[in-house]
Amino acid sequence: MRNPTPKPSKTQGVKAIENSSILLTEELQLIEAAQIIGGIAESNCHYTVGLARRIAETGKSINQLTVAELIALDTAHSEFYNMAFGGGEV
Repeated sequence: MRNPTPKPSKTQGVKAIENSSILLTEELQLIEAAQIIGGIAESNCHYTVGLARRIAETGKSINQLTVAELIALDTAHSEFYNMAFGGGEV
């Protein structure tokens, strides 16, 4: 007769749920970051040139930026661009 697989303790079950929640949150953040960064490629050339100039002003190359830094630069440039060229609406 085989030994039955032991059931996880309540503590193990709670930890598994917490880990699942953390992974889900991380996955959603990853997807959101990818969508934001992917949106840059869909922007017009005037926007991307301005964003590239803004990135160059940091003194870092694209590869040296963190995801958070790139998103922050994109957000700041988007706000500027929309105010300058979008009729003042953000």
